[in-house]
Amino acid sequence: MASCKKYGKSIVIFDEKHPLYNPFNGIHHVYVNDKGLNSIKNQNNRKFPDGTKIAIVFYEHVNSNGAFIEGAKRIEAFMVKDSKKFKSTDGWGYYGYDGNGKNLIKDMSKDCHSCHMQAKDKDFVFSIWTK
Repeated sequence: MASCKKYGKSIVIFDEKHPLYNPFNGIHHVYVNDKGLNSIKNQNNRKFPDGTKIAIVFYEHVNSNGAFIEGAKRIEAFMVKDSKKFKSTDGWGYYGYDGNGKNLIKDMSKDCHSCHMQAKDKDFVFSIWTK
């Protein structure tokens, strides 16, 4: 994603016990652009400005001699903040593509925002800042 900076740490969801294992198992790298950087750092009462872009790239996790390494790209997911364009989803647009670039999202409200409602108090963003 153009002009995004990687923040925090990557995550690996490797066990079926994790509630997001299906469909989000694997290695995740999270990026945010300059517009959203200060907001993602604020864990209390945060609000992202219009123009914020967040990208998450998901890879298969492959066991290589006791270490998980990146396998094939599985998903690219994007959140874009535009309070006028995406009123029905509280200002967020969601985009998702499989590893071959095929669109995965048919209905932003049903496919994405309904789950992101769990993070309403964090302006619908699950990711947290880590130093």
